[in-house]
This record gives sequence, C-alpha cells and structure tokens, in this order.
Amino acid sequence: MFKFLVRLFIVLIVIGVIIGGIFYGVRSINGKHSAKTPEVLGASQVVPALQALLVQSDEKSGQKRVLSCTEKGCSVISAPSSSDENALSDGSSWYRYSESKDKNSDSITTLEKVSKDGTVEKISEQNALVKPRGLTMSQDGAKVAYFLDNVHDNQGLTELWVYDNTQGGAKVVAENLVQKQIASRVRWNASSRVAWFLQDGATRQFIAVPVQDKAAPSARFANVDWNTYSQNADTGVMDVNDKANLVAFTEPTFFGFSQLTIAQDSGGITKHSIKGNVAFVRWMENDALLYAVQDGQNLAFWIANSTGERPVARMLGQFRSAHSSGSSDLAAFVADPHPGESHVYVLQISTGFVRDETIIPNFSGNTYVVQANEAQAEQDKAVAGISGQLRDEELLAFVNDHLKDMTGDSQAKAERMLTTDSKNTIYVDYTSGNTTERRILVVIQDAVHPQWTVLARYIPIAGQWKRDQEAQNADPTPKRLYEYETSVSEWILKETY
Repeated sequence: MFKFLVRLFIVLIVIGVIIGGIFYGVRSINGKHSAKTPEVLGASQVVPALQALLVQSDEKSGQKRVLSCTEKGCSVISAPSSSDENALSDGSSWYRYSESKDKNSDSITTLEKVSKDGTVEKISEQNALVKPRGLTMSQDGAKVAYFLDNVHDNQGLTELWVYDNTQGGAKVVAENLVQKQIASRVRWNASSRVAWFLQDGATRQFIAVPVQDKAAPSARFANVDWNTYSQNADTGVMDVNDKANLVAFTEPTFFGFSQLTIAQDSGGITKHSIKGNVAFVRWMENDALLYAVQDGQNLAFWIANSTGERPVARMLGQFRSAHSSGSSDLAAFVADPHPGESHVYVLQISTGFVRDETIIPNFSGNTYVVQANEAQAEQDKAVAGISGQLRDEELLAFVNDHLKDMTGDSQAKAERMLTTDSKNTIYVDYTSGNTTERRILVVIQDAVHPQWTVLARYIPIAGQWKRDQEAQNADPTPKRLYEYETSVSEWILKETY
C-alpha cells in the first residue's frame, strides 16, 4: 500500500509538471514568462469615447439589425425598404444588390450604394459580359469587395474588385481568377489594407491581396496546410499583417485550451497552447499581436512581440466580439458583465484602461462589432464644413503652404506640428522675426480649397503654453509630434515629446 501511494504521488508530481509546462507556454509566446494580468482600472475620463457600428443577427429567426452606439446609447439604423437581408452599412450609407428587368425582360443585377438621403449610386451593373457577385465590407467601413464574374462564355473567369468610398470609385485588385476555384469568402485584415481568400488548384492556396499597393496578389504561407485550416481562413479567428508575411489564427483543442498558430511567409510556424479560448487576434502596425483570451469568467487582453509579451487588461465578463483597425491605440469590444446584459467597451491598448461605453439593447441572437471610430470631439462639432480626415503628410503640406496666412505673420517659420485626437486639428509651433515662439491650435476644414479656423493662440509662460485669449473649445490631446529640420528641409516624426 505504501509503495502504491509513493507511485501515485510521483505520478501526480509528473502530471503537475506537465500542466505547469503547458501553463508556461500559455504566457511565453516569445520565450519570456509574464506576470499575472493586472485588473482593469476604471478610467472612463481618460479613454476616448468611440462610435461603434454593431450588427445583431439571429440565425434561428432570420432577424437582423444594425445599431449605431455611442456613450449616450444605441439607435437602430434602418435599411432602405428595398434592400435584402444581406445589405451592408458603413453607418451612413448602405450597399446592396437590386434586381431589375431590361427591355427583353431579362434580370439585371446591380450593386448599389444608397445614401442617407436616398440617393442611389451604381457601383457595378450586370451586362452582356459580366455580373457582380458577393459583397464584403472592410474593417474600416470605407471599402467593399465583390467579384465581377465573366458571363459571356463558359470559361468561368472572375475578378476581385474593390469600391473605395473615400475615393469614390472601384478598381480591379485580382484578375484571371476561376470562379469554381474560389474556396472561401473574401476577408479583410484589421487595418483594411489586405484582403484574402483561399483558392483551389494543385494544392489549396492562401491568396493575399494588397488593395492599396500596386503589388500583385500572390499565394502566401505555402507552409500551412490550408485543406486542414480552410475553416480558419473562411470564418475563424484570424488576422494577417499589412506586409502579408505574418498570419495568426486559433482553434480550440482540449480541456479548455486553445492553439494559437503564427506562421511566417518565409516558412516558420510556431504553435502555442493557451489556457482558455482565444476569441480575437489582430496584428498591429509594428507587427505586435494583440489577442483576447476567455478563460471561464475572466476575459484578458495580451500583446506579444519580438521582445516578449505583456498583459494589457483583464475584466470579468463573457466576450462576444471585438473590432480594431490595426493602426489605432483603441479597440472596441462587446462583452456580457452579467448574464443577459451586453455592453460596448473601449480598450485603450497603450494604458490597458477600459471604458464602459454603453449598454446594448437586448437581442436574441449574436452581436458583432463591425466598425469603431473615435467619437467626434466637441471642438470639432462647433466648426461647420470640416472635410474628411487628412493624413499627416497632408497636414504637414498644408502648414508649409499656409503658415504665414494662418498665423497672420509674414515672418513665421514652422518649428513643430502636433497631431491631436480631434479630426484635422493640430498644434503648430512657430517663431517670428524676433525668434519668440508662438503656438496656434487650428482646424483645417478644407485642404483643396484652403479653409481653416484658428481655435486658440498660446504664448510660453514659465515653460508652459498658456492661452493668450479666452476660447470656447477645450484643448485636444496631442498624439504625434513632427519637428521641422532646417538642415534637410523636412519634417521628422519624433518618438517622444
């Protein structure tokens, strides 16, 4: 009996070591063990508000609705009455297929964009040669992808097209495809810069499509058996980085564990056992991987990169869905803090703070976050006619061209520009003829037909910028700093300010 107990004790120790090794693998994706995830801090006053677009769908009843949610609550966005259940919305417009008859009473399929005011724009229309099919919206809500099938012969060719709402036009991004070889739906990566799908051939291939660049679509990750992981690519938790040389996907394994697979296009594959269900992954701009793990009632967010990994945030709740563009410090997610009660949350990745945004109206089906944008600041709302979001290089060019007019100083020379968390709103530091530094806060309303409003002016007092006049708007939060280097006559992005 004693010998039996000794053997049993040894077996238990061995099992404990094995389980301990598995738990170590959970938090050592890059070979470095991390401490226990800290609790989430309540910091609603720190984390910016988001405007989130949600889709609620009940497969049993077929019911579907779209919600626009802010910190003030959620409202239903009604689809045009003639749209079918597969219509998609970016929050302001709807994309749908409509059917009509030509003069010969033959059916004509048309892909349309319907604006809030009811204006209908034809994106693609069936003719004797081609017919549009399928519809997938990008993560940022600015683009939709669809196939344009060849219908005038029996070759079965098709092309992948993308309509870009910001540019107001459509372009082909993948040609000479065979319809019957398309083996999955088209999906977008987190930043909406790469689309992907599976293609059948001698072997099943993963096709990456860089929709903004001129690079041709190509087969990637040949080291992954896409026959085995076809469901992951089609509907699973998965993301591809912007260079299309890293892919991450996950699947449940056994006893409450998940397997997180990270593959490199160059050939390397790593697989990691993680306790809990990996419910969300996305690649960030610097190829760090953000992922969410549901382990019982605990929901935790982690980041892993080349130097190790660290916990981001943890809370009690059941994860439902998440969205992040891949280029922002913010992510929106839906979770249930209590049974039968869903909330929209905002995660600030850099700080780990979580903001409880709003409660979602009850719905019998699933709720998905399909789009999330930072809510427009009050100082922006006070300025009429503001244009679309300008890129940093456009803001810098505007400062170069119009600084003297904006400041009212013919001798003004730009020193620094700081972007902010308000749309097209920047701080500009400059010197005048007497070398005294000044600062203005300005919002650019139209860069094509130059129009701007100076919201505030500042002077340095005791090493701090102080307003030299009263203003109604609040100071926005700086995000990125550029300094003008006279030696090279260029703006340089600085790491800190």
